[in-house]
Amino acid sequence: MEMWVNTRASNWDLEKKKKEYFVSKDGTSPFPLTQSVLRAGEWSIGHLIDRQAQLIAKLKEVWKLESKTELEGIDAADVNDSDTARQTGRELNEKWGIGAQHALYRKDGTWYHRLERFPGALCDKNGYILFKTLGDLETCPGVSIGIEKNWTSVPAGIAALPGYKRVEP
Repeated sequence: MEMWVNTRASNWDLEKKKKEYFVSKDGTSPFPLTQSVLRAGEWSIGHLIDRQAQLIAKLKEVWKLESKTELEGIDAADVNDSDTARQTGRELNEKWGIGAQHALYRKDGTWYHRLERFPGALCDKNGYILFKTLGDLETCPGVSIGIEKNWTSVPAGIAALPGYKRVEP
């Protein structure tokens, strides 16, 4: 952002700052991380502290980070290979015989990149849901697709969706 706009913006109210900094031409944020900023009614030190904690928790989850104290007392012999192996949608599609043209995996089943080919499957650590068409995905209750169409959110997890198939280990 140009220096003069940034300096002038320091006196703007929150709504004007959100429009200038975070909103694209179509009225949405092109970045999933800024969606919560657009929904915020106010922005205070307390909100910043809460947001920082949420983002750190998400990074720890996505990057599979654990603090040193969480790792103490764990013997490598106690860790099952399936716990440490990085799963992929492609592997689970084959292993579970899903029959998808495109399959994506997230351990907690709440956030995915975009399904590009159909039938498409979203998988979590316990099962999957198969969508025959893009229309089926877009109209599924509990599923939100980003305005820029590069992400899919399932806040309650795919296990809560109708049609979810649990797979026994």
